[in-house]
Amino acid sequence: MISVVYQYKKHNGPFHEIYHSVASLKNLLVDHNLHFVGDRPQKFVGGSWIEDEHQDRRAPWYEVCVKFQLIMNAPDVKTQFLLMHDDMYFLNPTTLSDIKKFYYIDWPKEIRSYSSMLLNTKAALESNGIRPVNCETHLPRFYNKNKLRELFEIYKPVENALFIPTLYYNHFYKHASRVRILNSVGIRAAFRAEGGECTYSSNNKQEIEQIFKKQKILNHDDAGLSPALIECIKDHFPI
Repeated sequence: MISVVYQYKKHNGPFHEIYHSVASLKNLLVDHNLHFVGDRPQKFVGGSWIEDEHQDRRAPWYEVCVKFQLIMNAPDVKTQFLLMHDDMYFLNPTTLSDIKKFYYIDWPKEIRSYSSMLLNTKAALESNGIRPVNCETHLPRFYNKNKLRELFEIYKPVENALFIPTLYYNHFYKHASRVRILNSVGIRAAFRAEGGECTYSSNNKQEIEQIFKKQKILNHDDAGLSPALIECIKDHFPI
């Protein structure tokens, strides 16, 4: 058995993704228990809650690092766990082997505060003799607590403002086969404001349903969450 841990921060919007995301776990083909770190979902969906009382007072990158530390120190969370967010959904039957593959995307072309931190992460790995790729794919990610503790000791991501998925997968799986995320790969349906070779954009329900059939995991940002996409999510994962 593994743990499924949601990093969760409640919001006041009309669409509460978290409940539909939890409903999608029916397609996760591995025995698991359920945990939430951060806010407690208003509607009980099972599982346990790891409180993070200061999450609204921190920068997002720092908040993520602290949540990893809370997870590592939570005795009820298994040594091996899957990290989820409320805007991720398992569209079709998905195995642990599907999730554990070394997925990556291209490095950002524009330098912003986010990409600047990502490039700092790249530099930290290169200083350790690793030729890294960008693992900030916004997919469910598989972690081992013991490896995370080692990672925090080596790279000090809290102090150095580094991204943990890219650190973790490049450091521990640098010799593994890598899979570049494209729409043709059949793993991720990512809905953003503008579609592309690795994202989608649609407000057509029939088109979205066809995309759902081809991919295993859905994610979206607020701009990509069209009315038709909301309808499809509700249809597939009723609460």
